[in-house]
Amino acid sequence: MIMNKQFNINFDVRSDKLNFSLFWLTGFADAESSFAVNIIKSGYNKLGWAVQSDFSIELHIKDLELLQNIKSHFGVGSIRIRIKNDVAKSAILSVRSVKDLLEIIIPHFDKYPLLTQKIRDFLLFK
Repeated sequence: MIMNKQFNINFDVRSDKLNFSLFWLTGFADAESSFAVNIIKSGYNKLGWAVQSDFSIELHIKDLELLQNIKSHFGVGSIRIRIKNDVAKSAILSVRSVKDLLEIIIPHFDKYPLLTQKIRDFLLFK
C-alpha cells in the first residue's frame, strides 16, 4: 500500500504542537465543519435584516487545542465556548468575516477540495 505522507497527522512531542497537512484539514472539515448562510434580524440597515455567512467547526471541549491549531493555521476566525448547566461542553471555531471567507477559507477548499456530499454545500456557500 502506498501512503502519501501529506495525509498523515503527527503529534510532535518535542514542541507539543499538532502538525497536520492541508489535505488532512480538508478531510477533517469534510466530517466536522459546516457552511451556512443565515438571514438575521439587524438594526444596521433600513431593511432590518442582514445576511451572515459562516464557516464553523464545533468539537467537544476536550478538543479545544485542535481548534486552536486550526484557527492558528488559517489565521482568522474566533473560538467560543458553549456552556450548558455551568459546564463547558463544546468549542466552536467560526469564520464570519466576508473578507476572511473570500480570501482564506474559500481558496483553501478550492485548492484542497472536499470529497463528500459537503462539496455541494460548499459550492452553494461559495
